[in-house]
Amino acid sequence: MDILDYIHWRSDLTFDERPFNEVDSLVFCALGYECLDDVFQADEVLKLNEVAERFFALHDEEDLKKRLSVSTRSYQVLKAMAHTRRYGELMIAGYVNEIDHELDLQFSALTLINKGRWKAVVFRGTDDTVTGWKEDFSMLYRKEVLAQNKAVSYLNGITQDESLINRIFGKMDYFVTGHSKGGNLAMYACAHLPESVQKRIQRIDNFDGPGFREEVWETAGMKRCLPKIRTYLPAGSFFGRMFVNQSQKQIIYSRKKGLLQHDPYNWQVEVDHFETREFLEESADKAVYELNELIGEHTEQELEEIVESVFTLTETLQMIKLEDAIKLDLPRIVKALKELSALDSKTKRVLIELAGLLLDLSIS
Repeated sequence: MDILDYIHWRSDLTFDERPFNEVDSLVFCALGYECLDDVFQADEVLKLNEVAERFFALHDEEDLKKRLSVSTRSYQVLKAMAHTRRYGELMIAGYVNEIDHELDLQFSALTLINKGRWKAVVFRGTDDTVTGWKEDFSMLYRKEVLAQNKAVSYLNGITQDESLINRIFGKMDYFVTGHSKGGNLAMYACAHLPESVQKRIQRIDNFDGPGFREEVWETAGMKRCLPKIRTYLPAGSFFGRMFVNQSQKQIIYSRKKGLLQHDPYNWQVEVDHFETREFLEESADKAVYELNELIGEHTEQELEEIVESVFTLTETLQMIKLEDAIKLDLPRIVKALKELSALDSKTKRVLIELAGLLLDLSIS
């Protein structure tokens, strides 16, 4: 079964009867992809079932079905969760959604509250639109991207601000979670909390999100968090294996192949945990190794130029979604590169190599 099946199957059991688990954590991540901009008023705290009622009063389900990206099915997650004993009475607070294309910023988060017990902070990842990945790839040459900075501020605010949330529910333990870039933000934000607050974090879940440069893992804050971090990778993971990741890892079975394994709706669930695999796929091993080799050959300035060129190339190829990569072939990519006359020969060579890596993954 997938996470939607799990919601229906587990719907009648509260968190007191069956504690929060790794599948619940991914369910929260899937919910976090839904855009709730028109649901919440400023600083409003609502029950999940109230959020669903407002949302579906504003949106037609037939229109929601036509959406692209990971958020295509997030409305189904919200609908499935709304009237269950397990999720319906959870409170949702601290919803934020900031997008600035000029600054290459995409940041969104929300906090779910199980009254008197815990808060689960959810950082949204990138969706499957190609432009949504630009900030992720800028991690190749930036020590901190804007979304990471925003995540630190958000988590510090949620855990330390004596706001309405804390006045009503008091201080509680925390789960912090995220899929894709959201997983990276979860780890990064927790590492920048005061030590006294870090002690209240029960677990940090990173679902196929990229790691960090080596020096980030050497900071005192990250070392304190490391025992609480669990990274979940589909067997063919590519994005989740970018950079260094020293955390404990679990390999998940996905019913899809190639890049589509990154989609959390393709991960298979058994009871209250994921169906696992012992080893990562060789095709992904090869792609990750070759990517890291390419990264190591270039300076930060060169990497910035390459990333900018990658996204110029995707525009030329009219790639809108990750699924569009499946329709590409190398001759078409080479032709598009020739049309980008401003690129030097070295950059074109690197882009062809990168395109070859992604093409191999997309058809594996």
